Amino acid sequence: MPEGIFIIDWDEYEGGVISLKYPVDLEIPVNFVQLLQISHSFNPGIMNIKEEDFNGLSLGNEVLQKVTVLILSKFEDAEDFKEILYLINDVVIKHSEDNLLEEVERLFLASQSVFKAREAVLTKLANEVNSLKNIEIDIKQSMDWFIKHEVNFPKKKILFILLRYGKLTSEEIKKYADLSNEDLLKYLEEMEKEQLVALKKGKYKSMIHYILE
Repeated sequence: MPEGIFIIDWDEYEGGVISLKYPVDLEIPVNFVQLLQISHSFNPGIMNIKEEDFNGLSLGNEVLQKVTVLILSKFEDAEDFKEILYLINDVVIKHSEDNLLEEVERLFLASQSVFKAREAVLTKLANEVNSLKNIEIDIKQSMDWFIKHEVNFPKKKILFILLRYGKLTSEEIKKYADLSNEDLLKYLEEMEKEQLVALKKGKYKSMIHYILE
């Protein structure tokens, strides 16, 4: 989300100077003012400068000798904000110094509301993903319990193991099944015939989701 806007003017004695900023208490690294002004004297187009403590998108206006800068949060993608910066530049062109701050403030607040809505959607999706991850953890922990406590039906235990860990070799199944190698291979052979498991490229996988009635 944009954190602020500032405009750099050219002064023949001081070089680049900030003529407007919003919010008014916006903190701007001093070295970036001159850096941006000099950079846009060679490239009047749009630029993204991303440093450890600064992420900004800037647009030079060659006719007005101004640079409009949109400060972004650290991890924002500058590509998402180019259209907003062009709109702000249009405001800079069309409005006089007297009411420019008011217009910039209006546009900045409008952009905030748009991106807050976007953030709300992303937050909702993130919460849903976390909820699904928690459900997955609960299921895995439940499967661990079944594997540990299933002692009477070895085939069922093998299925629980495959459901819990996915495709496994017989040696990998043996680590969880607490069965002798001879017994395990016997059960796996029987389960293949019963189409409960399938062996492919040396690994067994559960087939029960194909035979549910």
